[in-house]
Amino acid sequence: MKIRYKLPATFLIFAIALTALFYLAGLRNQDIAFRHIAREHLAEVKDSFNTLEEGDTRMLFGTLLAISQDPAIKAAYLEKDRDRLFARVWPLFNSLRGKTGITDFYFILPDGHVFLRMHDKGLYGDMVKGTSFLEARETKKPAWGIDLGKTAFALRVVTPYFRDGRLIGYLELAEGINHFLKYLKDRTMNEFSIVAAKRFINRQDWASVRRAEGLRDNWNDLKNHVIVGGTGGGKLVADCFTEESIRGVEAGRGVLKQVQNGRQTYMCGGFSLDSAGGKHIGYILTLTDITAHVALARHANRILLGMAALFFLITFSAGVVISRFITLPLRKFAEAARAIGRGNLDRRANVSSTDELGELAVAFNEMAEKRKQMEQHLKGHEEDLERLVESRAEQLRASEERYRTMVETAQEGIIIVGANERITFANESMARMLDHQKEELPGRLVTDFMDERAVAEFRERQEMRKKENAAKSFDFRLRARGGKEVRAIISSSPRFDAEGRFAGFVSLVTDITERRRLEAIAEAANLMENIGYVFSGIRHEIANPVVTASITLDVLKRKLKNLNQAEIEEYIDRTREQMSRLDFLLKSLRNFNLFEAVALKQTDIPAIIGKFLALITDDAKKRGIKVESEIAPGAQKVYVDERAFDQVMLNIVTNAFDALQNTATPRIKISALKVNRLILFRVEDNGKGMTPQQSKNLFKPFFTTKPHGTGLGLAIVKKMVSKMQGHVEISSHEGEGTVVDIFIPESGPDAEKT
Repeated sequence: MKIRYKLPATFLIFAIALTALFYLAGLRNQDIAFRHIAREHLAEVKDSFNTLEEGDTRMLFGTLLAISQDPAIKAAYLEKDRDRLFARVWPLFNSLRGKTGITDFYFILPDGHVFLRMHDKGLYGDMVKGTSFLEARETKKPAWGIDLGKTAFALRVVTPYFRDGRLIGYLELAEGINHFLKYLKDRTMNEFSIVAAKRFINRQDWASVRRAEGLRDNWNDLKNHVIVGGTGGGKLVADCFTEESIRGVEAGRGVLKQVQNGRQTYMCGGFSLDSAGGKHIGYILTLTDITAHVALARHANRILLGMAALFFLITFSAGVVISRFITLPLRKFAEAARAIGRGNLDRRANVSSTDELGELAVAFNEMAEKRKQMEQHLKGHEEDLERLVESRAEQLRASEERYRTMVETAQEGIIIVGANERITFANESMARMLDHQKEELPGRLVTDFMDERAVAEFRERQEMRKKENAAKSFDFRLRARGGKEVRAIISSSPRFDAEGRFAGFVSLVTDITERRRLEAIAEAANLMENIGYVFSGIRHEIANPVVTASITLDVLKRKLKNLNQAEIEEYIDRTREQMSRLDFLLKSLRNFNLFEAVALKQTDIPAIIGKFLALITDDAKKRGIKVESEIAPGAQKVYVDERAFDQVMLNIVTNAFDALQNTATPRIKISALKVNRLILFRVEDNGKGMTPQQSKNLFKPFFTTKPHGTGLGLAIVKKMVSKMQGHVEISSHEGEGTVVDIFIPESGPDAEKT
């Protein structure tokens, strides 16, 4: 869209938005004003209600005071002659009922039972439970307030009845409060209703009273409440006095909502009605006429709309004028720019103005002149630039040739593989390593030169390469032509395209097949030497108990006829002791070979340490040894065989238990922390420690300092840890204790799995 259309449209949108904003703000303020007016009116109504309540309370209290001081009435009450008392008081009660609106008059015994109802002589003997009465009985002072009776609200005043300072009972006067609403309606022209919760009223009593008064049973008009009195009815009142309105009053919102009745506008509101004890027993709902205020507001709205229309017209006209003033010079700039773009460098923008547009025209023409001069200058250097480009291209070709020669003559294999696992380049050394011609490799899948296990490891590393988390160098097995295995060290780097996506990798491959063969020969020679040492130890360890048992049996054979039963059993026990020694040795040898094959997996460190501590805690307590543990936050996972790990830790802790004998405060601490990509498990004790000579021979099979040891415990530890790709270090000082450090890889993808 062009600017000459955009500017008027922008001004139009701005004018509409600003007009709508002001109009909506005005409506909101009017609503706030209406609520404020209704709130003030509601406050006045509540004050008037309270004033009526206080005035009638004083009237009732004065009446009770006069009655309580009448000696004839008091004498009739003390005689407990109900008929005489009724006859004495009836003229007074009938007169009060006609003049003041009093509806109920009670004589109540000190224990709270009704002695006489002046308004219903035949009903007596029941217990009074009204809030006002309970307060008067508790304080022995007058009490008053509004209570909910069986079907209506009443203002009640209760006073203690004394004779010569002795309590003889209570007097109570009550009046209905519906006449309060009639007074308020006459004064304010509003409609009112008194509402009570149904849970405080008996359904049968309510229906009975409504029938007796010839009124409609309105029990089902509301769900949880019933209107017990009011000044009017009709649809307008029904729309206002609802359960929703009552909930609003309960929540403390005095002013609730607007309702419309033709041209009349009303605001619903209300306030709670409290008993003498301060308990919510009902609600006064009111319907306030705000029609006059709404009429003033509508008149103000019409004025506001007229002002808005004028503002809109002025703003839109200004937008059209400004648009024409700006777009004419801009069209001249555009025509001049197109001409210069077609090669007419002598074209200029003819804008005669002293404002910013004129300054822009001067700057535009200066720019056109500078471009003309620059193109003339560039033409003079064009030939020099072409010669320079040719020279640089020749240098690049020579550099490319040198790098190609270096790659092709390198002793190490160089291979580039794409993200689709296909080879895109391989040098001569790589081709010889795989026993192929160089031209045969591009386009082949790199996985064609791997067995199934190597393919799985390759793809696992490739996923890590995409996140740049893979090791840069690692030992790998390739498969050349004919299935020949090639052991290689591969140094690999990932490649990414311009958008950061993984595009493959480039690798430097070093053939170490011959090196591994020589290392295997050396390892085999070392193994044979160790086997000789082990078999020598086994021969010595087995020979001792066998020879001792043989000698014992020979002696038993020679002396058998001259020995008694006890002596024979002694020789047999000696022989069995040597057999037990031999059995213990064989079990130790079995443990030495128990974990020839380990199943490594990612394991939770807190879990395996917790299981191990549960295994040794009871034994440690029996020995009086305190065992502590500490796991560093970074040490959470380790790559182990759980069974082998438990055996390693058990052998080390068993040695620590033996070393802690006769120690004053024996203590073992087991900790785990992360060191680079390894997990360090440390077992520390404060036992007797070891001499330098003992430390030197620790891992030799059958070397032991224990009277009944086999010397295979630490040999098993070293073997198991090496199977889990780790190593063991032991530091000990005589008289100070021993520290055993076990280093095991944190994770397994870069470790050789066996």
